[in-house]
Amino acid sequence: MDVGALPTPAEVAELCGAELDRALVDFEVARRQLEAAYVAVLDRADATGHFRNDGHASVRGWATALTNSSPVETRRRLQTMRALRDLPEARARLADGAVGVEQVREIAKLHANPRLRELVIDGDERLVGHAAKDFESFSEVLHRWAQFGDPRGAEQRHAEAHEGRDAMVFERDGVVHLHARCATGQGAALIEIFQRQCDAEFLADWEQAQADGADTASDHNGDPMTHLARTDAQRRMDALHRLVMRGVSASPGSAAPEPLVNIVMTKAEYDAELTAMMGGDPVKPATVDDVDAMRCETTAGITISTRDAVIASLLGHIRRVVVDSSGRVIDLGRKRRFTGAARDAVLLDGRRCLWPRLRPPQPAQVPRLQRPPRRHRHLARPPPRRHRTHRTCRCLTAALAEPELDPARRARLTAVTDQPTGELDDAPASRDQTGRRPRWWPIGVGAAIALVVVWAFATAWVGIWGSSPAYLITLLLSLAVAIGLVAWVLLAGPPAPRSARRVWAARAGLLLGGAVLIGSLVYLKPLSAEPIAVDALDNGDGVTVDVSRSVIRMTPTVDPRTVGLAFYPGAKVDPQAYAYVLRPIAEAGFTVVIFKQPYNLAILDKNAANAVIGDPDDTIDRWAVGGHSLGGAIASSYAENDRDELVALLLYAAYPVGDMSERTGLAVMSVSGTNDGLATPADIDEHKPDLPASTEYVPIDGAIHSFFGDYGPQKGDGTPTISRADAQRQIADASIRFLETLDAE
Repeated sequence: MDVGALPTPAEVAELCGAELDRALVDFEVARRQLEAAYVAVLDRADATGHFRNDGHASVRGWATALTNSSPVETRRRLQTMRALRDLPEARARLADGAVGVEQVREIAKLHANPRLRELVIDGDERLVGHAAKDFESFSEVLHRWAQFGDPRGAEQRHAEAHEGRDAMVFERDGVVHLHARCATGQGAALIEIFQRQCDAEFLADWEQAQADGADTASDHNGDPMTHLARTDAQRRMDALHRLVMRGVSASPGSAAPEPLVNIVMTKAEYDAELTAMMGGDPVKPATVDDVDAMRCETTAGITISTRDAVIASLLGHIRRVVVDSSGRVIDLGRKRRFTGAARDAVLLDGRRCLWPRLRPPQPAQVPRLQRPPRRHRHLARPPPRRHRTHRTCRCLTAALAEPELDPARRARLTAVTDQPTGELDDAPASRDQTGRRPRWWPIGVGAAIALVVVWAFATAWVGIWGSSPAYLITLLLSLAVAIGLVAWVLLAGPPAPRSARRVWAARAGLLLGGAVLIGSLVYLKPLSAEPIAVDALDNGDGVTVDVSRSVIRMTPTVDPRTVGLAFYPGAKVDPQAYAYVLRPIAEAGFTVVIFKQPYNLAILDKNAANAVIGDPDDTIDRWAVGGHSLGGAIASSYAENDRDELVALLLYAAYPVGDMSERTGLAVMSVSGTNDGLATPADIDEHKPDLPASTEYVPIDGAIHSFFGDYGPQKGDGTPTISRADAQRQIADASIRFLETLDAE
């Protein structure tokens, strides 16, 4: 690359025609080559540790300070740097100027996802080939790779988007603003409705212009749009207002319009998701060989959750159903509900009984049956009134084949199978022949427990997996209890007659136990770490990160110090949430150990620091113990023990639980936020007499309680007047300075 060969601004002013085209291309190629060289410099500085010569803890701080770049831009380049280490084809094409900077950065975002990294590395050449497309098409490819390469993460993102849906209409400075967000399943219909109304507004303006005799030739640009009464922006706002007013003026009980949204989904993905929904194997991540052929999106290019698409096909309106591998289509008309022969064809292809109480027996056992096995005793009572018979309900056929079947029960089962609509006689379906009611209470409690477990997994999976296994085990046991309750009811049948007192006592005990279990699961759900904290667990920048089921250990690989930090997380906070705040300490040369507490409550394992402090196999012989919030209180309790290896106490938005003012030989630093709504400045001042007189207090002006980690907002917290990044930088700098004084001693 020869930058001097490029035209100067003065020379550009004299260019015209094809020369301008050539100059623009030359500048873009030079920009790409410069970016490749820039990233190579960062990689070299990171590999050699050169950034420490200027006193910086990381290559990010060195690059930001030296070039006066924005932290966001530096972070993007570092992300690109890490990706290009594993992607030789992308690195070579960027250096040649054949691939754009933004395309490489988008690939680097995929590479930053640990669950997608192997797919991106294997598909290096294929992704670079896709990058030659226009940027919009390339973005669709990346969305597709992210969706099918990490199906669990894609479903979680769709669920989080749906859970966090929001809409606001507010006035500011005399202007009304609208803001809304939702998942793509709901948003696709909104986009279709809104676009239809915008088209209607445009046609109204066009017809009015034609009626007014507008002459497009009179406009010096020859643009007919200048003759329309409204601009595109004005028509969009009027379309939204008209939709809202039309909804308000609709008569109560009137049917809402159903927008037509076309979803494109390949048969392989449909079959896999349908199998998973019916209790089969979970959807597997895509491979490089098939990811480009997988699709689940609207014809407008909006990515749709595969589960939402399958549900829409089963419950909504469709236009076509692909039924074979050759791509032949059953045309059900422009708009028709999924019923009749097409629905039967799909259902007959399955193996799941439509009536959950029926389970197909082993064929070899049928001839030897003297009485219905336990799992088929439910056939002694009528099935639900609306149960539709089906070839997949093989239990009925097998039961009718029993040689010793009671004639009355055979007649009842035959009546069920012979009725084409599945309608029964007027016999009550909620009681059996003895008048006993089925056990509906356990089913309700079991379903509620199962829903809470699913909700916990869907909303806090990162925190559940990254924390101590205690909560995960509790969730799995709770799910087993829920399944056991439901299975017991379905297999055991109605209970024997009992007194009303015993019945209500059993129900009260069941409800109380279920409420206690559900309340515990809801209360103990961890505050999950945000992506920036999870990304900080990657190796690099002179730090090796080891994650086990009990600790997260950050070990410096260059110039390690003699002092380490043993850290207790705050109450119910995912330990991973502190990785980004504490990583600069490790990058400065201090070993950092973050403990994973049972149920993320430090009070349940006060002596967790014994695992490292005093351990003869550990290379660090002098330790500072610290913690955030409740973790800091437990750390102060642990620091009351006079141990030779324990030399310091570091408190983050915390204060001691007891009086340790007489504790000698212990350096103490208390870092707090002035806008903290939980550990308020008044609380910090009130407990100052409980700490040694030599304690150093570091208030972070404008910081709040949740700034000491990365786990999202916290109920009861204050309002910050400083950015999270600035506050966390001050927290890390104060901690490093404190530990450096201990290392100097």
